[in-house]
Amino acid sequence: MKQKLFFLFGVFLIVTNSLAAQQTRDDPRTISKGSPSHPELPMPAVWKTTDLPAEPIFGNVVCGPHLSLYFRGQEKLQNPLESPITELTMNGKSSTFDLKNIPDLQGRVSIFAFGVDPNGDIYAIAKSEADAASYLAIYDRQGRYVGKASLQVSLRASFLVPVNNTRFLLGGITIPKSKGVNPQPVTALIDSRGNKLKSLAIPEDDQAGAALPGSGRFFNASVELGTARVSSDGYIYLFKASATPNVQVLDSQGNTIKNLRLLPPAPGAQAFDFFLVGKSVAAVYQIEQPLNGEQQFVEFYSAETGEPMSTYVKRAPGILACTEGETMVFLRPTADHRYALGEVSLH
Repeated sequence: MKQKLFFLFGVFLIVTNSLAAQQTRDDPRTISKGSPSHPELPMPAVWKTTDLPAEPIFGNVVCGPHLSLYFRGQEKLQNPLESPITELTMNGKSSTFDLKNIPDLQGRVSIFAFGVDPNGDIYAIAKSEADAASYLAIYDRQGRYVGKASLQVSLRASFLVPVNNTRFLLGGITIPKSKGVNPQPVTALIDSRGNKLKSLAIPEDDQAGAALPGSGRFFNASVELGTARVSSDGYIYLFKASATPNVQVLDSQGNTIKNLRLLPPAPGAQAFDFFLVGKSVAAVYQIEQPLNGEQQFVEFYSAETGEPMSTYVKRAPGILACTEGETMVFLRPTADHRYALGEVSLH
């Protein structure tokens, strides 16, 4: 995905277009210039401009308590995995946390995925260049380091979602110990000691992996563009961004309640984000079309059956960053390069 309007939706989205172009599927729906237009996604009528300078965002935005947003900017000349985390609240106040300052890790430390629990405590997957292990690092709500636990596998984590303060949903790809070995997808429920409690892998995870031509980079859309959300009643919605996205609905123990298979809005549409909105689930897609160019769509599905309910085209600047109930929070840059926040409800 191209960088637009000072936002980078995620480093892995750079390859979305090339992956989507390779996909074929038996999908009766199409979106073209001659098709009936879809309504535009409702956007906020009022925006609150903050004092926080806008810069490209690396990875997804994490939704914290009270609709607070956590993200990291991609600063110039800095490895984004070493960038600090910013918290931006709905009243426009911001705080910055440098999670890589872990006292007992030597050398340069990279922070991969991170998550925030309902109390505001922060968790992250950390790895030092001097250590083969990956760690679950724990911080308090002020970003102060509390401790860490070694994971059973070394991985490049894509998402980390606290289910509670003792269980976490983890997704990513392994870091091979030797050359010539492809990374393997990992999705699992782990505890606060780093122990794997249950694997949540599905066959499509393996099928979604491929080497990117000319880059030497192995990419797995299913888990690297995947994420997870925890509903207000404690159920986990694990989103896998495969060619036909899959949502595993789980209880807090990781037991499968049901699987929702989501039909994309058009052939070649690549999902890259997922939200819970009221009694529906919403997936954000991008598609590259010869006539229309790059387009984004937000498809709403029944949270009970996975059946498509409505399709919205997204043309206005800004990103859907967080949801709570039927409220959606958007983040965008202003003309003078500040972040602005706005919220809207579909109902």
